[in-house]
Parts: sequence; structure tokens; C-alpha cells
Amino acid sequence: MRSVSRIWAIVSIATLSLAAISVWAGEAEAEAGPFKRHRIAFFTGNTIVPSGGENEDRLGTAIVPTLAFDYEYWPSRRFAVGWYNDFTLTSFFVKTNREAPPGASSSEGGKEIIEREPVYLTAVVGIFEPVRRLALYTGPGYEFEESENLPVWKLGVEYSFPLPNDWDIALAAAYDYKEIYDSFSVGLSFGKRLGRPR
Repeated sequence: MRSVSRIWAIVSIATLSLAAISVWAGEAEAEAGPFKRHRIAFFTGNTIVPSGGENEDRLGTAIVPTLAFDYEYWPSRRFAVGWYNDFTLTSFFVKTNREAPPGASSSEGGKEIIEREPVYLTAVVGIFEPVRRLALYTGPGYEFEESENLPVWKLGVEYSFPLPNDWDIALAAAYDYKEIYDSFSVGLSFGKRLGRPR
């Protein structure tokens, strides 16, 4: 858990540092070029499950490859609504924070151990861009899996770097709170703005 917290802290500090440099350089106030309201993005990275593992005998931290497809609508330059869709690509075991029922797999502390098949997580988030290129987002969602579906609260940060022709690449990190276990995701997002310039 401590190593995951350190990774989260490093990513957060690096992102905020880049944002501070951007503000200091005067880029945060610059309104460069036409503004397009729609953005789609493809994310590739890893989901980190601090209480997970590849099998129930070796729990520690599971690192699960993840792909995502996102859509965002920006009614203004600072605020947006997004629909985020994450897909984990492999199965993993996780020690939950609930007591194991009789006959179920459990850890030394009596907590239930469950296997999660590849999951689909979808969330609707509110997005706020306090400074140019730095996006903060949060919102409710749901994780769908073969044996048990879970409500989720997603919280994340993204720092983007513009590319030609309305493309961008972004460093992305998110935290997904679930009732019985939590996970983090880190990776790269490749985005494209669409629509008529405004």
C-alpha cells in the first residue's frame, strides 16, 4: 500500500509542478486558437490494486493492464462532462474489506478473497480545468464483472500536452473507490478535439 501511495504522490506532485510552471510562464491565461467542444480519448496504462494478486495465495499488489475510451463535452474552456469507460484485460484476486462468509476463501485476517474477471468500469464525471492543460475530474460510476457488480466513485487528474491538428497526449492518474476494495490507474491518454471551432 505504501508503494502505491508513493506512486500516487509522485504523479500528483509532478502534474501540479507542470501546472505551476505553465502558470508561471503565462500560458494559463492564453486562449490559443479555436475552441472545439467535443473530445474523445484513448487511454492505455495499468490499474494498481493494492490488496490484489495473480492468485489467492500470493496477495500483495496486482498490476492489471487497462484500456479506456473516453468522451468529453466542453460547454466552456474550464468545465466539461465526461463519460469514461475502463476495461481491465486480465483476471486478478483481491482481498476485500468485508468478512468472509462461511466456506469462502479468506485471508489470515478473515477478510474475503474474491476473483475479479476482466471488468468494465463506466463513470460519468464532472471535469474542471483550473489552469490550461490540467484537468481534475470526479464522479459516480459502476464496475461490471461476471460475479459481482460494484458502485464506484472516480477521482482523477490529467495533464495534457498539445499536438498538431487538435490532438493531445496526456499523463493521467485516477483513484477508483469501491465499497469492498480500491484501485488506482496510471498511464497515457491520446485525445482528439472534434467539432466546429467556436
